Amino acid sequence: MKFTYVDYGKDILEKLIDDGKSVFVFSDNTLKNFAEDKAEKNFFRRNSLYTTMSSMKEYLLPEERLVIREEKRTLLFYRAIPEDLRKKYNINSYYDIIDLGENFLKFYRELQEYLVKDVKNLQNWQEEYLKDLEIIKKNYLGLLDRYNYIPQDWTNNLNNYSLDFFENYENFIFVDIPFFTPFEKKMIEKLSETYELEFILQITEGDFCEDDLKIKKFTFPEKSDNIKVIEVSDEMHQLINLMDIMKENKIELFSQNLENSIYPLFAPRIFTGHKNILKNTDLYRFMELQYEILSGITEKNFYNENEKSKILYFSSQTILKALENRVFSDYYSFNHEEIKFFMKIIENEYQYITKDLINKGELTRILLDRRKTTKDSEDNISGFIEKLSHIIEDICQIRKVSDAGELLELMGNKEFFNFTKLDEDIYIDSINKYFESLSEVKSLEMLEMHKTWEDYFGENLAEPLYKLLLKYMQLKEIKVSSRNDLVPTKIKSSREENSCLKETGVYIDISGKTLPENNIRDFLLTEIQREENNLLSSDEKRLYEKYRFFQGLFNCKKALVFSMKNEENDLDSSPFIEELMLNYKLKITDPKYDQNDLLSMARTFFKGSSPVKKELTVNSLQKDDSDFHEKTIRLGSYDYSLLTICPYKFYLQKIASIEHQTRKLESKLSPRIIGIIVHEILEEIANIKEDDVKNKNFSLAEVNIDELLRKALYKRRLQIPFHLDNYYREIMFPVFIEGIKGFYKNLEKIIGDQNIISFSGEKSKKEKLIDENLKVILSGRIDLIIESSRDNYILDYKTGQGDPRQLDFYSILYYGEESQAKKYIFNAWDGKLEDFSSRKNTLTYNDMKNQLKEFIANPIYKRTEKHSTCNRCEYQQVCRMRWEDEK
Repeated sequence: MKFTYVDYGKDILEKLIDDGKSVFVFSDNTLKNFAEDKAEKNFFRRNSLYTTMSSMKEYLLPEERLVIREEKRTLLFYRAIPEDLRKKYNINSYYDIIDLGENFLKFYRELQEYLVKDVKNLQNWQEEYLKDLEIIKKNYLGLLDRYNYIPQDWTNNLNNYSLDFFENYENFIFVDIPFFTPFEKKMIEKLSETYELEFILQITEGDFCEDDLKIKKFTFPEKSDNIKVIEVSDEMHQLINLMDIMKENKIELFSQNLENSIYPLFAPRIFTGHKNILKNTDLYRFMELQYEILSGITEKNFYNENEKSKILYFSSQTILKALENRVFSDYYSFNHEEIKFFMKIIENEYQYITKDLINKGELTRILLDRRKTTKDSEDNISGFIEKLSHIIEDICQIRKVSDAGELLELMGNKEFFNFTKLDEDIYIDSINKYFESLSEVKSLEMLEMHKTWEDYFGENLAEPLYKLLLKYMQLKEIKVSSRNDLVPTKIKSSREENSCLKETGVYIDISGKTLPENNIRDFLLTEIQREENNLLSSDEKRLYEKYRFFQGLFNCKKALVFSMKNEENDLDSSPFIEELMLNYKLKITDPKYDQNDLLSMARTFFKGSSPVKKELTVNSLQKDDSDFHEKTIRLGSYDYSLLTICPYKFYLQKIASIEHQTRKLESKLSPRIIGIIVHEILEEIANIKEDDVKNKNFSLAEVNIDELLRKALYKRRLQIPFHLDNYYREIMFPVFIEGIKGFYKNLEKIIGDQNIISFSGEKSKKEKLIDENLKVILSGRIDLIIESSRDNYILDYKTGQGDPRQLDFYSILYYGEESQAKKYIFNAWDGKLEDFSSRKNTLTYNDMKNQLKEFIANPIYKRTEKHSTCNRCEYQQVCRMRWEDEK
C-alpha cells in the first residue's frame, strides 16, 4: 500500500491521472464529480472509474437478492414485530415504530461494520431489550428470505466478494478518506491481494495511522494568516454583518447548523439550503401544512333523536399556522385582512372549527361582533368564509382516501389540487419528482411483501398514506435553474466540500453548541459501553469532526468565521475556535454592525420590502375631535377603569382600535370560558327562580344544575379542549353546583325576610353622565340586580378576582350614587358571597364626573403614573415611553 500526503491549501486532485487503468474511490459524490469533470477524457480508450466508497462496496459485494430501500425496509420491520412485543411496547401502527425501525437497522449495520458479534457488559434492562430485538431480527431475516430481499443497510457480506466489475482495472486509489471501519479495513486487505492500492490524504504526515487506516490526531499547519474570526451574539446579529460581506464579496457560505438555520425560511429568495430537494420547495411546504391540518382533526360521534352522526373538529391553531405561511395563504388567495379574521376566531378562543360553525352563520356572527356592519364588511367576511370552506372541503376530500391508488388519483388531479400554482421558476423538475413520489407510494401495493394498508395503519388510512407520500417526497433531489437571477445564495453544510479549494469561505453558526456536535446518541448503549464493544467512540468522532472542519477552513484562500458567544443566553464559543485562536495568536475582529443596526441594514438589503411604520413613541399624544364619534365617549365599567388608569392605553385600544392579536391558543383551562359558562348558568337560574324568589322560595331542589352545566359545556364545545372534558364534569362542575346552592342559601339569609320587587339577571342600562361639548354616556350590564321594599342590591359573579369599584360604577349607573345599593361579589370557585357595601375608598358620583371632566380638559392622552401597570401591558412595544424616560 502506498500513502501520499497533500498539504492543506493544495489541490488534492492535482496528481490524479486518468490512465484508463485506475479505480478512483472518493469520500463523497461532490469530490468525485469535481474530479470527473476535471479529468481529461480520452474518447479512443476506456477511462478510469470514478466512484465513492459506498458505491464501490456495492460493486465489490454484489447482492443477488433485491435490495430494498427507504420505507420498504421499515414497513417489513413492522411486520416482523410479534403481537406480544407490540403490546409490550404499545405499538399500534406503523408510525409508532419508524424511529425504532431506523435505529434497529442502524444498530445491526454498525455491529457489522465494527465486526462485533456479541454485545457485552449490558445492564439487565438492556439485555431484555436486546433479547426482544433479537426476536424481531429473527423474524425480519425470515421475511427477507421469504421474499428474497436484503435492506440496503445490511449488504456488508464478504461472502459476496467479487472482482468481476473491476476486472479491466489494475489499481485502486482512495482519495480523501481518512477513516475506515474494521469491516472496510478487512475488505481493503482482501483487495490488496489482487490490486495495487494507493491512499491520497490531505493531512499532516504522522496524523494518519497507516496500519489501522484511520486518523489518530490532528496537527495545525505551521502558518495560517488567512483566517479572521468575527464574534456575534446571535443569528440576527450574524445576519446583518453577513449581508454586508455578501454585498462586497463573492463568497461560499457554510453553516455548522444548516438543519436549523433560520435564513432559508427568513429570506428564501436570498438564501437556500445546500440540498436541492423537494422538502425545500413551496410544493412540499404547502402539503406539509395540509397534512398537519389533516392530522389535527378530532372525530366525535354525535347522537340526535336516535341518529348517530360523526362531526369533524378541525384544530384552529393548526389552520392559523397554515394561514400564516405565505405559500399556503397564497394558494387559497387569503389576504392580510382575511387572516386577521381568523385571528379574531383565535381571540374568541375557538379551539376547533366545524362545518356547522361555518355553514350555520355562527362564524359570521363572531366576526361581525363589535364591528360596524356595512355591506363591505359583510362581503369581506363572506369571502373569507368561502375560502375557509375551501380549505375544509379539500381536507375532507383527502380524508376519504382509502388506498394508494385513490391518493394518486386525487392528488394527481389538477382540478382538485392545482400543484402548478406551487411550481417555482427556480426549480426545473419539482412537479415531475412529485409525481414520481406518488407513483412510488402506489408501487408499494405491488410488492409481494405488501398485504393491506390496514395491517400497517389501522382503519383510517388517509392521514398515514399522506404522511407516507411526504416521506417519499422530502429527500427527492431536484434540478435548479441556471438563471443567475433566480438562484439564491446557497448555504452549504460545513461538513461538506472540505477538500475542495475555495477563494473566500464564510463559516456561520459556529458556537459551543454546534461545534463539536453533541456526543453520539445511541438508543441502547452508553458511551462507555460503546468503547468496551470497540464501536466508534465520541473521542474518535470529535477528532474526525475537528479534522474535517479545519480541512475546509485551511482550503480557503480567505476564511471568515462567525463565532457566536452570548453569556446572557448561556452560549459559549466553540472550543475548536478557541484552540485555533490560541494556536495562531489570533484576535477577535469586532463586527462592523451591532444589533441596533438591524432595522436599517434589513431595509437596505431587502430592497422592495414594505416601509417600516413609525413607532408611537412621542411623549405627548394629542387629542383630536375626530377621536370621538358624534362627540360622544361611550364607557362601560372596564372602559372607565382603563381610561382612569392609563388614558394612552385607552386611546390605543378603544379609539385607535389597535388590537392585541393572540397567535397561540392555550390548551388548558381558560378563565374567560369558565367565567362565561358560570355567568350563563347563573343567569338562567335567575330567570327560572325569579317568581319563586319573589314568593320567598330560594330552594334549588327542582333545578337540575348539573344538566344546565352540561348543556353550557356543549354550547361552548368548540372553545374547550377535549382533554379537559372530564375535568369540567368530574371536578369543576361539582364545585360550582355546591357553590351555587350555597349562593341561594346566603341570598335567603340576606333578603329572605323582605318583599322582593325585582329579581333580574343580566340587566342592561345606558345613562348620560355629561352633556356638554363632549358627551359621556355610561353603559353596563349587571349580573344580578335585586330591588326590595328595603334596599337595592347589586351582585357581580366572578370566577377570579373581583374589583369592588366596578360595583360602584354600576350603582352610579343604575341609582345615581354608589351608596344607593348594597354591593356583593359571588365567587363561584369558593362559594363565598362577600359584602363590599361598607368599605372605604369607594368611587362616588362626583369622583367619576370630576375624573372624566379632567380627561376631557386634558389636550393629550397621558400615560399611566404607575410603573407596575406597564409590566404586563400588551401595548409595551407600541408605547415604550416609560422605558425611554428611565434611561
